[in-house]
Amino acid sequence: TWEQQFEQMNCPKCKTPYGKDSRVPLLLIKCGHSVCLSCATLLFKSQSICCPECQTISCADSISKFPKNMALLSVSQAQISKAQTASQSKGKPSKEEKQKEQQCDAHQKKIEAFCEDDKCLLCINCILIDGHKSHDIEPIPQASAKEKSKLQNYFETSTKLEEKLKLLLGDIANYRDQLT
Repeated sequence: TWEQQFEQMNCPKCKTPYGKDSRVPLLLIKCGHSVCLSCATLLFKSQSICCPECQTISCADSISKFPKNMALLSVSQAQISKAQTASQSKGKPSKEEKQKEQQCDAHQKKIEAFCEDDKCLLCINCILIDGHKSHDIEPIPQASAKEKSKLQNYFETSTKLEEKLKLLLGDIANYRDQLT
């Protein structure tokens, strides 16, 4: 199964996924299994490592003599990337969800326009059947641009008013200091 294959990407001793630095898989020469560098360091005794999976003894003068299992490392890194991509995409809506979100709740039709009078989104049925026909209606992109422009103006106006207010508060503080 997929879970079993993914578990094979983990060090059999510490059960941690192989990776860079201390989690690089080292190939145990005699049996062909791998352990991460951290575990190999712990297991290395009397110039040998006893495989945690099959108990076969692999000998070497030092840990550096055990080759890195680059094939396992690259597969492991690919699996980690895939898992990260999958977990990141879980929070995003699917294509079907996006299409459903862009549909009118009343008629399950595609949202086509924005009613300026009632400040609501409209499908074609809303426009023709539900009494919005005589209202001020705009396509979504134009209505969005217009609302964005209004918000920008509100923001600029409020920023200017905030600056004036700070100046006035400074003046009040100065007058208060002069009175005392």
